Amino acid sequence: MIKIISEIGYCSGVNNAINKLSQAGKDSKKVFLLHPLLHNIKENDFLMKNNNATYIENNNLTKESTLLFSAHGYKYKDYDYYKDKLNLVIGTCPIILSRYKLLDKEDKLLFYVFLGKKGHEESEAFISNFKFLHFIDVNSDFKKQIGDLKIKNKKVFFIPQTTLSKSKTKECVEILKENNTIVKELDICLSYYNRIVEIDKFLEKTNKDYVVFIIGDKLSSNANEIYNFILNKFKSEVYITNSFDEIKKVNLKNKDIYLTSATSTSKENVLIIKKQIEDYLADLTN
Repeated sequence: MIKIISEIGYCSGVNNAINKLSQAGKDSKKVFLLHPLLHNIKENDFLMKNNNATYIENNNLTKESTLLFSAHGYKYKDYDYYKDKLNLVIGTCPIILSRYKLLDKEDKLLFYVFLGKKGHEESEAFISNFKFLHFIDVNSDFKKQIGDLKIKNKKVFFIPQTTLSKSKTKECVEILKENNTIVKELDICLSYYNRIVEIDKFLEKTNKDYVVFIIGDKLSSNANEIYNFILNKFKSEVYITNSFDEIKKVNLKNKDIYLTSATSTSKENVLIIKKQIEDYLADLTN
């Protein structure tokens, strides 16, 4: 059996960025990006090629060209640097933009904590834009990092990167609460998290021999969060892949095949891979 076990396709934030890219490709002679529009290199390259987009070149920048900021966010210093050189378009996820607006109104009485992945574009932009944020690396020891901040009896405003796990954000908040009061706590993106909920409900009901393929890029934060959830809770055989050729290398004999996707993978590409697997298995049995 081959079955899709959760919602698939782009999230609304990625769809927004792609729509902005498509419109910019129609309106401008040239479209520039500072880094990939979405964390799926295969699909990103396809979208750039089909919308006359390349990565930024600092020569020959004119207002006839557009710089599109990606779904993950942008640095204010980049906006200020390029605003007089190019037409600027914000392709950033509306959830992230709403957080920018909140943080633009800093409350001096609050202690701001940002939990994120070091080096991720979303985290890098937040830390660059809001110098008062205290960064906690989700992949390092929380108690030590929070201890190093030397905070006690503070009113804490907690902001997580949108593509973290619920369990990690909860763990960090509980440690912060030991000596402080959380007065504002933002949530992760529910668009991707709802896929984890759907996957959880489905896999809880099956005791068959199966393999799960997350259709997406290994660079995708939410693909990795889905992967870690499945691996840690169900000890299942699970892979992140964008390639049918990689899937063929896995032993699929006598196994149910379950598919899900990262939010930076199109529904069309998931369905194409599903059909490729079906045809491949049909050929094996003939």
